[in-house]
Amino acid sequence: MEHLLIGLLIGLALLAAAVMGWFSFSQWLIGRDKDLRQRWQAELQAAAEQRLQGQKDALSTAQAELKAAQTDLQAAQAAVQAERAALSGLSPEAARAEVLAQWQSQLESNYQRELALFQERLHKHKAELARELLTDALQRSAASHAQHHLSVQVRLPDNSFRGRVIGKAGRNIEALQEATGAGFAMDDESPLVWVSAFDARRCEVARRTLEALLADGRIYPDRIQEEARRQAAAVDTELPELGRVAAKTVGVRELHPEICKVLGMLHYRQSYGQNVLLHAQECARLAAALAEALGADIALARRAALLHDLGKALVHADRPESHAELGAELARRCGESPAVLHAMSAHHNEVPPQTIEAVIVQLADTLSAARPGARSSAVNQRFERLQQLEALAKSFEGVEQAWVLRAGQELRVIVDPDQVSEAGAQSLSRELASAIAARFGRSEAVKVSVLRQLQFSDFS
Repeated sequence: MEHLLIGLLIGLALLAAAVMGWFSFSQWLIGRDKDLRQRWQAELQAAAEQRLQGQKDALSTAQAELKAAQTDLQAAQAAVQAERAALSGLSPEAARAEVLAQWQSQLESNYQRELALFQERLHKHKAELARELLTDALQRSAASHAQHHLSVQVRLPDNSFRGRVIGKAGRNIEALQEATGAGFAMDDESPLVWVSAFDARRCEVARRTLEALLADGRIYPDRIQEEARRQAAAVDTELPELGRVAAKTVGVRELHPEICKVLGMLHYRQSYGQNVLLHAQECARLAAALAEALGADIALARRAALLHDLGKALVHADRPESHAELGAELARRCGESPAVLHAMSAHHNEVPPQTIEAVIVQLADTLSAARPGARSSAVNQRFERLQQLEALAKSFEGVEQAWVLRAGQELRVIVDPDQVSEAGAQSLSRELASAIAARFGRSEAVKVSVLRQLQFSDFS
């Protein structure tokens, strides 16, 4: 047992000696490796510095050679310039100025040629683009080309109503014409009554009056007068709603109530046979399409185009302003923006257009009016003559109402019985006939009918 322990101790001692020897050897190897690495890095650094110094030397040599070459080149250029000056008789400054002048002349010629080609291409492209924009706007609006006619048909419930509408000795139909200012025509074979007037509002009031009388069954002069007044008031009451619906249809919101009312009045106005409200709606659609294509303010162009003809409902003989001025004045009172007011005022060039939206409104107005069949100058001239006939009659003292009937063949005048006597009424008819002949000539005979009547009503 003791021998075993002794052997074990001796083995442990030998193992410890071996470990210590190995540790010492590894430390020696590490130190040696570190020395070798430092020596190798020093050698590499010395070699790099040597190469860098060689490159610096080569660069200095090259710079010296380049400087010498530049000096030689400058000397050669000076010699060439001196030789050129001697040959041409010009100093270097004068020669430089002459060369620059030649180049400038050549560049100017090339510039003018290129500019002319560019303008030609631009003009061609501009025309093509304009046609494309206008065609697209017209196709997107897709409005009807038909004119707005001023006659309607009313169907009688049965033939027995024919005599009731005419009345005894024609009293009822005379009362209808007197109360509404419209013409009524029937024939023996048709159950239709033709109602016509050159004024769309009168035509509508007459149609509604006749339909209400036919539905009620009571047809006599006093009832006709009462119903005509009621229907006229109903038409006027509906004007604001007509304007609101028209504006909403084209996407215009937040209009002043007074503007809505005047827009509704345009529904019963004609311009060269074209319904003015439908024209305004079409212009709003066209202006919106053009503004979208041109990058302008779509809402502004649409709003100004819808309102541009407001003044046509406000034009009177005693007002010297144009319809553009009257419409802009109303819009100003109702709080419309300056941009809208400018576009409205400028749509007939009475004010020079200063914005792209104003030009767009002009284009939209022209496009809508230029559609084939949209307008007729002959129709407008005819309407103006009929309006002048009525205005002439109303200029005489004692005249309460004046209606043009049968497409201008008859002028029916209603006088105040307190101001005009029976003899005065007869004299008035002659004076009116003479005034019409003097102003309009005798190419068309106009029958002048002066009505003077007293009405008495009592209540039990």
